[in-house]
Amino acid sequence: MLQEYLASRPLIDASRSTSRTAADLWPAATWWERTGWEVVAEIAAEGCAGGEAAFWRMIGWLAEAQPEVACEGWGRVGAPALPSEFRDHLARHWMPRLTDVTAERDPAARAAIGRALGRFGLDHRPGVGLRKDRLPDIDWVHIPGDRPFVYQADMHRFALPAFEIARYPVTNRPVPGLR
Repeated sequence: MLQEYLASRPLIDASRSTSRTAADLWPAATWWERTGWEVVAEIAAEGCAGGEAAFWRMIGWLAEAQPEVACEGWGRVGAPALPSEFRDHLARHWMPRLTDVTAERDPAARAAIGRALGRFGLDHRPGVGLRKDRLPDIDWVHIPGDRPFVYQADMHRFALPAFEIARYPVTNRPVPGLR
């Protein structure tokens, strides 16, 4: 851990300047893939936790290139309330990349964005999250019946009745204050 701590110091310095960006560590073409800098970045975020401005500067610096790493660093210090400017910037920057396949073509990248925005509490698409009554907000998609369906095992064709399916998978994560 000593070497990670020592490596975190230059990241803190880089977050204070404009000479280096987090994209130097997570290149745009493969930003969602692990590079080995993730733990170092989390330690750097923890190292800034004593100073609010330095902490948010570090989290913002990380979020520009890798929102999941920023989210992990934020979570390691107790997930403090997001400043509105940070929250708005993050949503403006990443939500279009989550929802527009042409903006972010790789499904793994979109999944990483979705995970981070979900943990930050910024994914407000219909069908994601909870309704006011704390039940899952499910966006149902109607699939009309009598369409041929090819079963994979024997290529047998048969028609399915009409049905509905959730646009997004229903997942489970702890919700503060809900038991």
